[in-house]
Amino acid sequence: MQTKLVMTLSEVSTRRRIRIILCGLLIVSTILWIFLWGAYKTNLRFVQVIHPELQSGQIENATDCAQLTQAVAGEYFRTSEEERSFPIAFALSTYSSFERLARVLRLIFREHNIYCIHVDKKADISLKEKVKHLAQCYGPSVFVIPDEISVDVARSYFTVLQSVLLCAQQFLDQKTVEWKYMLNLNEKELPLRTNWEMVRALKRVNGSNIVEGVNGPPVWDRIPSGKLSFQVEWIKGSVLVALRRDFVKFMLTDPKSLEILSVMEAEKHLGKVPEETFFSTLAYNPQLGAPGACLLIRPPNASDPRSWFLTRYVDWDIYHCPSNYIIHGICILGWNDLPILVKQPHLMANKFYPDFQPEAYDFMENWYIYKVLLEQTHQHLDPSFDETIYAKLYCSENHI
Repeated sequence: MQTKLVMTLSEVSTRRRIRIILCGLLIVSTILWIFLWGAYKTNLRFVQVIHPELQSGQIENATDCAQLTQAVAGEYFRTSEEERSFPIAFALSTYSSFERLARVLRLIFREHNIYCIHVDKKADISLKEKVKHLAQCYGPSVFVIPDEISVDVARSYFTVLQSVLLCAQQFLDQKTVEWKYMLNLNEKELPLRTNWEMVRALKRVNGSNIVEGVNGPPVWDRIPSGKLSFQVEWIKGSVLVALRRDFVKFMLTDPKSLEILSVMEAEKHLGKVPEETFFSTLAYNPQLGAPGACLLIRPPNASDPRSWFLTRYVDWDIYHCPSNYIIHGICILGWNDLPILVKQPHLMANKFYPDFQPEAYDFMENWYIYKVLLEQTHQHLDPSFDETIYAKLYCSENHI
């Protein structure tokens, strides 16, 4: 009887402790949420950012060029001399959300850079017309791939790579902007680095490219069946890259690169995800001679910053997804990711969905603008930005 009573009291005590702990966690998480929401609203007031009528999806039908193109009411972002001497080419792809395309372009646009937009051929006519109008608002530094040569982009198929290559060719053909690096992104991404920080990061990679690379079994089902006239190790990576100008020229003109493209295109009816093989194979086979190609391959390791793929922050850990929202094996970013995102060294973050916790995107948008305005006010980069992490990447120190 006494033993039973003691066990009962012990169980009650344990349950009480558990409840106290759970209540404490709930209070802490609530305080954090309130803090983030308060910071979001504070930034809105302080930064005087996006016109209020263009937030929360209302940008879809906006036509006023000033409202579409100015991230800060009444002005464009000012730039430093270092930025102006290091133009970047941005290749953007869109297929559904004009609002997110317009908002991300508004963040990354600088007059001295150059921008190419590929609109999915199967997109609605209304989206195509809105994108054309948006490009006209910005002027000659933003152009759209003509509908007659645009492609019907299908996930995992050759057309994904083809849409990027179309912009790359346009960048090389134009003679106005002597850009240094090409970056590609889509409508569901958002920059974590300001343009000035991107310039500094790209300078610190020491003439290399930022391309993800993984070899071995994960690549075997991606290998084209066509035979090449030379030996190559097929490497898997990401379609999202940062490529120096002469690498871009090499991939579009070198005979071996074109042969690789040819065997990939020959199987364009198969979903072999060539966009995740093409750039990486060129970047990690130095014998091919691609400018800036890496001399060794070190797959990303969370405990080794030198191996990190810093072009993108992508959360592939579906078992510990802060938002609990997963699409195609990627954890979609939301409110719970914000404390992590603001500390990441990557150039951009992937992915935000327009219909999932859009306030999280609003918060990051205002956080980004606040960083830019601080740069403009103090005429220097944020002291917390660690550019040395780019200089210490394995490929930054070991490339041709």
